[in-house]
Amino acid sequence: MKHSMTSKTLAVATLALLCATGVQAQTAATQGTGVYTELGYSFLRFKDGNTGGLKSFKGNGGMLRGIVGYNAHENLAVEGMVGLGVSGKKSRLGEDFYSAKPKNMFGVFVKPKVALGDSAELYGRLGYASAKFDGDDKRRNGVAWGLGAAYRFTPELSITADYMRYHSKNSAALDGLTLGVNYRF
Repeated sequence: MKHSMTSKTLAVATLALLCATGVQAQTAATQGTGVYTELGYSFLRFKDGNTGGLKSFKGNGGMLRGIVGYNAHENLAVEGMVGLGVSGKKSRLGEDFYSAKPKNMFGVFVKPKVALGDSAELYGRLGYASAKFDGDDKRRNGVAWGLGAAYRFTPELSITADYMRYHSKNSAALDGLTLGVNYRF
């Protein structure tokens, strides 16, 4: 019970931070700062070979992912991420229950990037992510990284696609492809 209250407190605090950043972004937009938001859908793949039995668990899941970022330099941004699971395979292996549906996910990243002309951009992400899955008492934390691209339709609006490795420890891994829309203030 205490562990789930900690997760709920962390989720509420992160959402409050993202909302406050969004309000600050609207205020700072007139000053020309590089604040942006991104909303996307992540197609996830989760595998865990440390099930204690003869079989390992593999499953696909889906997540809505929100990012708030700040362009500190034309080639570097910092980001905060929140993800909420919307679907995922569930399965029992022996006495244990496994799910590929994330209950929630949080992350912080640095984002080096390079412009390819006026409309395209390639970027990387490196940081920390923490995920909790339905029916699982523990969080999966660690280094996260990814690569992506964006195509800008207007100075404010672009579409994005990226691959992220959110977790990789021992015999467990969580990764996925996200398609999103980015709005710059």
